Amino acid sequence: MTKRSLMIAALMGSVALPPVSDAVAQSLALEEIVVTARKRDENIYEIPVSVSALSDALLDQAGITNGQDMSAYIPGLDFRQYDFGGRNNGNIRVRGMIQQIITPSTQIGALFWDGSYVGGGGGFLPIGDMERVEVIKGPQTAYFGRNTFAGAINYIPKQPGDEWEGDIELAWSPTDHDEFKVNAGVGGPIGSRMGVRIWAGYDRNGGDYSFDDGEPFAQFTDKSVSGTITYDATEDLRFKLTGYYTNAEDTSTGAGVKAPVPAGSCGIIYRGNIVDVVTGERIPFESDLSQLTIDSFCGEFPKDPVLEFPIARSPSAAQMFNSAQGIQGLTTLNPRSEDYGIIRKPQGGIGGWHQTHRLQLSAEYDVGDHTINLLASRAQTGTTTRVDFFYGIPFLGFVDPNSTFVIGTEIAIREFYYEARITSPQDQRLRYMLGLSAYNQHYNSFPDFARPTSAVDRQRSVTEGIFGSLDYDITDDLTLSVEGRYQDESFTAVEFGNPTLPCGIITICNETNSYDAFLPRVILSYQPMEGATTYASWSQSKLLGLATQAAFINSIAPDVISDAAVDVFGNFTPPQKNTQYEIGWKQQWDQWSMTLAMFYIDWKNQPFPAVIFLPSGGTSSFRGPGDSEYSGFDLEVNGQINDWLSISGQIAYSNGVMNDYLNFGSNERVGLAAPGVVASDGNPVRNHPEWTGSLSPVISGDFLDRPYFIRADYLYTGAHFTDYSRYNKQSARKQLNIRAGLEVSEGLQLEVFGTNINNTKVLPTTSGTTTSFNHAAGRAARKIFTAVPQAREFGVQLRASF
Repeated sequence: MTKRSLMIAALMGSVALPPVSDAVAQSLALEEIVVTARKRDENIYEIPVSVSALSDALLDQAGITNGQDMSAYIPGLDFRQYDFGGRNNGNIRVRGMIQQIITPSTQIGALFWDGSYVGGGGGFLPIGDMERVEVIKGPQTAYFGRNTFAGAINYIPKQPGDEWEGDIELAWSPTDHDEFKVNAGVGGPIGSRMGVRIWAGYDRNGGDYSFDDGEPFAQFTDKSVSGTITYDATEDLRFKLTGYYTNAEDTSTGAGVKAPVPAGSCGIIYRGNIVDVVTGERIPFESDLSQLTIDSFCGEFPKDPVLEFPIARSPSAAQMFNSAQGIQGLTTLNPRSEDYGIIRKPQGGIGGWHQTHRLQLSAEYDVGDHTINLLASRAQTGTTTRVDFFYGIPFLGFVDPNSTFVIGTEIAIREFYYEARITSPQDQRLRYMLGLSAYNQHYNSFPDFARPTSAVDRQRSVTEGIFGSLDYDITDDLTLSVEGRYQDESFTAVEFGNPTLPCGIITICNETNSYDAFLPRVILSYQPMEGATTYASWSQSKLLGLATQAAFINSIAPDVISDAAVDVFGNFTPPQKNTQYEIGWKQQWDQWSMTLAMFYIDWKNQPFPAVIFLPSGGTSSFRGPGDSEYSGFDLEVNGQINDWLSISGQIAYSNGVMNDYLNFGSNERVGLAAPGVVASDGNPVRNHPEWTGSLSPVISGDFLDRPYFIRADYLYTGAHFTDYSRYNKQSARKQLNIRAGLEVSEGLQLEVFGTNINNTKVLPTTSGTTTSFNHAAGRAARKIFTAVPQAREFGVQLRASF
């Protein structure tokens, strides 16, 4: 049955069901959504900022269990919680702005826990007990500061209510390797001044695929607890203590796909420009790809790829390319990692072992008609990852096709966040807020024991800022808002490079990169009629550049980066600058609501990684700056069609174009046979679909006097190029999910669900090509290394509330 047939069947079948009761119809009316995107409570349809919110009810009804799931329902958001390298660092992409080098200090989109910056653990942060999730698009530096260069996500946990209440969720899917989850939360008042809420969850998800030995592949197991304590010391002084702990594991994430087009069969003539990196001169070139001596993808990734997986989750020494060292790395930490305590030891196989915890204290004090807010937060995160560097497909002619190459990374992150602010009353014509914040992060990344000469990356990042806002109602309907932050940010490379070598040109030690700047936003908002808000805004944000490694590459490969080019590139790329313009319209009617935001983004000095082939063999990474620009819109619509049918949908369009970027990578040198450094001027941004969207009709009513719902989610991700050279294209991804629930007794609901019912196998947006491997027929070929797509699955869930 086609996706369209399934959708029509669900809608037509509802006609035969009884109509919704008056009580249910009333509960389905469009509710007021309050958000805190500007550090104060505001109606989402009145705030002159592009913000989307997912309530706890929507998270439950749509079956959203992680940040990656929720991306499909938020226009302009692509939150990758894992990729082919594991769950070390989540990658938050907003409106197509993609950061290719991901560490906590380089993120362009920031994650927050109840207002406090999350530098580590975002890939496995628990969201099973959320009051709501807010996604704020565009630079949010004035209020949130650190790394909100393109936007921010704020997880807001549930608070204890005025009465004791609890809930339990049990879910199971028999698809492939069994999946199940158990979540339970309870909270309520303790006396007249204190409240407590505690939540715990166990979630085993994924595992839709298998290693060659039958062990589950890409299965995630998360054990989490979170909690909140509130205390009203007096009528004017309120405290809140919140936090979480997660212990997470996964059975690896990266698989491979072989190139399907034989050497000599690709009929593409590729035309581009190579560049003199010193003078900047562009020189046209063309390559006849029918002359390639390797198998390739010839301009298009397969729509129905055949995934290749590592031979075993726990390979033997005989199966391992790096034999003794690899075996030792499966059970042993780098000796330097053990000193941090938070980093877990690998458990004898390929996969990831992680943990993160946070403790956060906030206070709110009313002084006259003003409010003072204080916040202090401390967190630690440790991740250990072991992957097959071949991603299931060995390369190089001397590698046994039935072998694996185990490598890994061990990361420890410690972070402190402090904030204080004072806010004026909100019921006056002139309103203001003034605050300051400080963030300190220690980031330590070590290679596994099997790679003693691989680069260490130890960073110390400090961000301090003074911020404020001023809102003035020029008339009852016209408001001017001026916001800004003076920010001082520094990044120190305590140790970066080969740990066996002394500090100097190859290993960077105690070298600081910093900037200080004023970062503004100006908003003019107007309410032309009841229920409508229009606005126009201009904002700027900055973020530090990255180490280029130009001097290191020049020291061992001067033909790749010359002495003159080293002076051009320097030690660090320049600070990044994001200038963004936005025009928005928000509208609420009795049964409908709409938000529309149109934007233009100018991103200067965007750093990009390039894989450099070294004359002595192997590769290194160069980081160079580039410029890109984006234009598009985000649209969300929600409506109550009638008593039994509601609908929600969103569409996002973002046209991302590279204005200036130079490619050194293997895609250009090997896949396109380019004679030099390739310019990507005018090409689309890599791994960025221009169009995304979702459509979600929900049928609800009473069946035998019991409430029910049927929800369908049609999710769309458009086609896009997987490289900056406008060569390999990935087709559009279309997915259909269906979920239905029936209240079998008061407080007890039974649900059934199907995910990816149409069984689309299009790869995720993080997929990319890598170096050549040795084809079974004896000839070289390209391959994709990728995180696996969600497979089709069905399951059942039981919810109980009391």
